[in-house]
Amino acid sequence: LWSTYFGGAGTDLGRGIAIDTSGKVYLSGRTNSATGIATTGSYQAVKAGTTSGYDCFLIKFDSAGQRVWGTYFGGNGQDGSLQVSVSCDKANGVYLLGNTASMEQIATPGSYQPTFSGSQDAFLAKFSTDGSLAWSTYFGGTGLDVFQSAECDEVGNVVLAGYSSSPGLASPGAYQPIHGGAEDALLVKFNGEGQLQWATYLGGADQDRALSLKTKDHAIYIGGATSSTTGIASAGAYQASLGDPSGDGFLARFNTAGERIWSTYYGGSQSDVISGISAAEDGKIYVGGTTASSTGIATPNSIDTSLTGIYNCIVSCFDTAGGIHWGSYFGTLSDEGTALSAYGNKIVLAGKTLSSTGIGTPGGHQTMIGGDQDGFLVQINTCITPAAIDTVRGSRNICAGDTLILRALPAGGSGNYLWILPAGWTQISSGDTLIAIVGTSSAAVTVLPVNECSAGDTVTIPITVTPAPFPVISRNGNILATTQAFPSYQWNLNGMAIPGAANPTHIAAVNGSYTVTVTNASGCAGISPAVIVSDLTALHDPKEGITLPIYPNPADKIVYLKLPYKAELQIYDKLGRLIHKRHVAAGAQSLNLETLAAGMYLINAFDEKGNLIGSCKLVKE
Repeated sequence: LWSTYFGGAGTDLGRGIAIDTSGKVYLSGRTNSATGIATTGSYQAVKAGTTSGYDCFLIKFDSAGQRVWGTYFGGNGQDGSLQVSVSCDKANGVYLLGNTASMEQIATPGSYQPTFSGSQDAFLAKFSTDGSLAWSTYFGGTGLDVFQSAECDEVGNVVLAGYSSSPGLASPGAYQPIHGGAEDALLVKFNGEGQLQWATYLGGADQDRALSLKTKDHAIYIGGATSSTTGIASAGAYQASLGDPSGDGFLARFNTAGERIWSTYYGGSQSDVISGISAAEDGKIYVGGTTASSTGIATPNSIDTSLTGIYNCIVSCFDTAGGIHWGSYFGTLSDEGTALSAYGNKIVLAGKTLSSTGIGTPGGHQTMIGGDQDGFLVQINTCITPAAIDTVRGSRNICAGDTLILRALPAGGSGNYLWILPAGWTQISSGDTLIAIVGTSSAAVTVLPVNECSAGDTVTIPITVTPAPFPVISRNGNILATTQAFPSYQWNLNGMAIPGAANPTHIAAVNGSYTVTVTNASGCAGISPAVIVSDLTALHDPKEGITLPIYPNPADKIVYLKLPYKAELQIYDKLGRLIHKRHVAAGAQSLNLETLAAGMYLINAFDEKGNLIGSCKLVKE
């Protein structure tokens, strides 16, 4: 859209940038130029200090890249030698921060710390949108103190991260009230009026520096570099110990009251630094930085899993609980990541590089390196295609109306899945396991791995659906039979299975609603429409002409009968339950009744084809 030089005859270094809610751009940095910086009538129109000394500067541009105003900010010492940054709040207040060695022209009267305390103090200054100074304060002690990064929270406070070698800076009740040694990371919160809310150290006995900061959803995330073996990682951290004495990156989460929630090392066998943090709308925390470690950084299936130069950039993603989603390298020879921003499914990483390949892409603004060291800007798509489905387990053959269970197994771990069912099928649950009620005909189920922004390859699973059998009951007197033959039967009375009633025919002994459940050769079950029997008063012969000759009747222990050919005798009680059956030969036969209780029974005789050849009532005395 636009770009511009900015500076005078000396050395001018831009170190920070911010955009307010109206699209105005604020640039911060340090300069020893005596002209070309401040505008007429600005807060500090003249550079202070020696000719070669540095002052901070703050410049406002409109959205078209035109300067609105500019001002120096500094005194008689070096200002901004280590850092100068800028941040804007929702009311378009502008905060300038960094470090200073100046003993005057920094703090305003009545500020939190109006006087200079050491060799280098941190400072924080608030400007209005017209460039006038609202207030400013030192923050520091007897050692080196630097504000490195700042961000305004949802309610107008300004939270700052940096580092300090000075004791006595933490507020009462702070998470870490005592300086750990060397330099500790520093986390500080002021309100919009310049009043300190709290301040805490984070660190151990060696050097610890907070270099980046992000506030999101009432959480504060800081990242930086550490060489301390203690005082950094919390219990259960993703990386609980220092990877190398030369230093690891670290990432920590605090709440808005300054209490640490968790913190972790992030690094490998060489030096590692986290210099940028961004929080996306989906809750993921992205970090950028620089590493010389060949291990401890990248995760499988990330953008680039190998260190390819002396040092490469870090681009990684964590969750809000401090666990890593993925970690990756970026670059080819010598590349440093210095700033990072995430939006949607994109990450923008900025830095500097010596690499002549692997940085510029076709169609980019500058596709080739221009000199010894160039800056770079890269956009990375964080949407990673889900792991492919390796196999789908579960039966491919099922009966109509039954429950189908399929489970998808990916090639690279668990995942989320979208199941697509044929019309008329009902999904009960999904995820990696599908549970669904199938329809009446064969069809295909499809499944594909998905995440919040992408989908993998579709897998199609043909499902063979066998129709359920549809038995129909015919009635002949009190004999009920199906009109078709099936492998198995179960007769039911008033919705309840009749014990032992598992033949093609059934003798209705009492009034009620009769159905039969059958299975076909595929094992599919079906139930008949009900037949209502309401005209029975007692056990009776089903049909004249097929009476079974039996004597004596009533009987006590033994009865005799004569059959024209061999048969199966079935004895039913008065409830229609089959209680005994026996195969007998043709001719005169006897039947022992001693095991039967006194009462009325029905005896049926069936030939080898299952045809009824005789029936009679028997009274057992």
